[in-house]
Amino acid sequence: MKKAFTLIEVLVSSLILVIVITGVLMTFVFCQRMIIEDTHKHNASMIINEHFEEIQRLNTTSAMTDIIIPYTASPKVIVKYLNEGQPREYRLQFRVSDVLYPIPAVPANLIEATVEWEGVTGKRDLKAELILNDTN
Repeated sequence: MKKAFTLIEVLVSSLILVIVITGVLMTFVFCQRMIIEDTHKHNASMIINEHFEEIQRLNTTSAMTDIIIPYTASPKVIVKYLNEGQPREYRLQFRVSDVLYPIPAVPANLIEATVEWEGVTGKRDLKAELILNDTN
């Protein structure tokens, strides 16, 4: 007596195989999206960090203002790379406000930096704040 697979058994095993392969492929796609989004966040945090370090090196509020003022009116476009040959645009914008006066006549400035980019799921942004005071 010959033992063979029936058509139903072949169809059911094919269906199970397709479901498993689809699940594995969707996992790869999801992981790829996560990697891209994390790379965007890393690039945005590096942009903010570079500019905050430059601001902190300055001696006076007037020197700091000279750097920040051009970015308050319109965002600065910075190009970073996701991979080789994949440039992406990030838009950096600052907002400055006086928050408090810890020493009479010496304001502390709240500097808020926002970096925006076009991510996999649409427009994304990252914000960071820095408080500086001019004691000179």
